[in-house]
Amino acid sequence: MRRKVLVMLIIGLCVIAAGMSYTPSAYAIPVLQDAPRLDGYKIYFTEANGEASRFDRTENGLSRFAGLVRQMGATLETLEWRTDFPDDADLIIIAGPTTDFNADQTARLWNYMSNGGKVLLLADAVQNDRGRARGLDVNSGLFQLTWIDMGLRANNDLVLTEGFPLPEPVIVEVIPEATAEATAEVMDEATAEPLPTLAPLPQPIVNFTATELSSDHPITQGLSELAFFAARSIDIDLSVRDFPVEPLVFSDTDFYGENNFPEYYESGLAIYNIGEDIPQGFLPLATAYENTDTDLRFVLVGDREFATNGYGLQSSPPNTGSFIHADNIRFLFNSIAWLLDIDPIEANFPTPGPTATATVTPTPVVAGPPDTTSDLSLSLTVSNERPVEGELILYEVTAANNGPDPVTNVVLDTELPNGLDYVLSEGGTYDGTTGAWTIDILQPDESLTLRMLTMVRRGTVGTEIVNGFTIASMDSIDPDDSNNSAEIAVTVARVVLEEE
Repeated sequence: MRRKVLVMLIIGLCVIAAGMSYTPSAYAIPVLQDAPRLDGYKIYFTEANGEASRFDRTENGLSRFAGLVRQMGATLETLEWRTDFPDDADLIIIAGPTTDFNADQTARLWNYMSNGGKVLLLADAVQNDRGRARGLDVNSGLFQLTWIDMGLRANNDLVLTEGFPLPEPVIVEVIPEATAEATAEVMDEATAEPLPTLAPLPQPIVNFTATELSSDHPITQGLSELAFFAARSIDIDLSVRDFPVEPLVFSDTDFYGENNFPEYYESGLAIYNIGEDIPQGFLPLATAYENTDTDLRFVLVGDREFATNGYGLQSSPPNTGSFIHADNIRFLFNSIAWLLDIDPIEANFPTPGPTATATVTPTPVVAGPPDTTSDLSLSLTVSNERPVEGELILYEVTAANNGPDPVTNVVLDTELPNGLDYVLSEGGTYDGTTGAWTIDILQPDESLTLRMLTMVRRGTVGTEIVNGFTIASMDSIDPDDSNNSAEIAVTVARVVLEEE
């Protein structure tokens, strides 16, 4: 009788334990309780080429992201390359392979994609492992195919910018009194010149937040900033294509693509080399591609840490739903929704607690007196005066204060003409709804360059597109308003294919 009771007790404990193992985690329940479900969708993760694992609970693992997706009802599977390729895969997630796909894997994956597959690929930056490249190379079979067919691939670079020099350590040495007197006598007699002091080298910044987001794609709707950790940039073919690539996220223009990654990983320093590294500018960090003929949808992000536990999905306090980079999760949710062509997935997260990283507080701007006089002038340039349809072109408008007084609250008025679509802007504060571009303050003899990235619309071949900017208002008197406007015209070129 006791043995029977004991057996029943053990069975009961096992049932309770099993139930507990499938109970949603404490931080997931309040986060996703109102989100649309993913019931009936089967999502496969690849893990055979060193990808971040959905079972890994360390800071380098993908368990948080996978757990959140599972809480929405999706069935998660591991893609097994040694068996037949799954014909029930609604979505395949590839989280940062460290080795290249072999020919068979590439062929099977490409066949899936070419037949209307949906893929989310986080391609980590190529790293140096004992002198060998480690990561999905730009010349890998998969990227060769995506470049030829889609016009996109991930560069073999590391997106970074120079930081501030590290301070020199201050060494305080206590010298006994007798020794100090003897040293002073020797110093009085010394005539040698002191050795020159080398300035400390600036330390590269590879972890950063990107605020330059596409304003009209469903994946980036409602997002403000995304966190990246040693990311790579994405190369986009800007020639005319039936289904162009849509850039989603850009770096700030202070960043460039470091191509000499072996030297960087060995020394920890990076120096921009003209002609070798990718120049500073709006470097694409994430893109989306859709082929409406085949129903293929593909999202490429140049950073696998974007989605790992200890980086993009880090929380404070730890192991809670108070995610530090909540927009990273929303970007991933939006990507899944767009890839599966379902309604957007909304999720609310608690405010994170304090972290070890200091918060930067902007210095308040002090407005000058309202009776100042400032001669402002505008000048405008464009990156290409003969663009083609679908090409990205960059406008740079420079506002200069010729004095004699400071000027505040400068508002430029611009309205994009027919033929151009707004992508993103940098500098000042731009309102895409009204077209107002605000500059807080300009000191005498100071200038500020504002940048606007636009895309040439389809159906504009042979047309002239005039874009202009005008100073609408400012808190100062401008004695010369003849230089308060600037415009420039571009002519959309016709692409002629030469016969060989």
